[in-house]
This record gives sequence, structure tokens and C-alpha cells, in this order.
Amino acid sequence: MRFFSAGLLMLLLGLVSQPLFAQADVELAPYKINKIDHHLPKVVTDEYLSGIRLIGEALVKGCKASRADITNPLVRRQSQLRVSKSKTGCRFNYQREMLWQYQCLLSEGAAKRLGQELIKRSNSHDALGDLGEKEQEILFSARYCDITKLN
Repeated sequence: MRFFSAGLLMLLLGLVSQPLFAQADVELAPYKINKIDHHLPKVVTDEYLSGIRLIGEALVKGCKASRADITNPLVRRQSQLRVSKSKTGCRFNYQREMLWQYQCLLSEGAAKRLGQELIKRSNSHDALGDLGEKEQEILFSARYCDITKLN
């Protein structure tokens, strides 16, 4: 009976600890976000920053059609960003962390300014935190964007 109990205990411990070992393979990297130190999965964080940069470059390059589906590793929420050109301007749709939707029609100048800010933030760790002041000026402006709270 002791052999059976010991075997069952080993099996249960093996099943419980397996997800911990699977997570041990994830490379964590230090990031400072809003002056707070965090250790986040490097691959996921790099993908998030690359997606922000991709959209920023699309906006700067005259509203080149582009799309990014990214997950913010800090809050573990998904965002979708879309850029497309239309006859009346540059369309920018941003479903931010599944909480807010920004549907924007940007002038060439506003698209370029927003793109430059996204690129700038993607080169820092602040892209994982709140929107920057210059981004807010465009995204929160009724002149350019309609904002919808999703949840």
C-alpha cells in the first residue's frame, strides 16, 4: 500500500509541476515601464514593440496598408491596429487592449505625427504603458477619431 501511495504522490507532483517547468523555458528580460521595474517574456515583448513600430512606419510612409495583432505582455491583453488609405485620408483603427476602439480618419500630417510617436515609443519600453501625450492629442481628438468603450 505504501508503494502505491508513494507512486500516486510522485505522479501528482509530476503533473502539478509540469506547467512550472514549461514556463521556466521562457526567457524573461528586465523592462522599466512608467519608472517601475518589470520582468516580462522577451519574445512576446519584442513582438509587441515590433507591431507598434510596424504601424508607426506605415503611417509615416504615406498611410501604407498594414495590420498588427499584438498582445501587451504587461497586462496580457490583445490589441489590433490597422492602417489603410482612403480617398479622404488615412484610416487608422486601433482596438486597444480589447477595452477601447479608436476609429480615425487622419490627415497626412496627423498620420505622420502619430506614426513618428509610435516609432519613438516602440524604441523605448513606454510603449507597454499608457499612451503618450502627443498620441493622446490625436487619438482623443473628435476632429480625427471616434472613440468607443468596448467593455
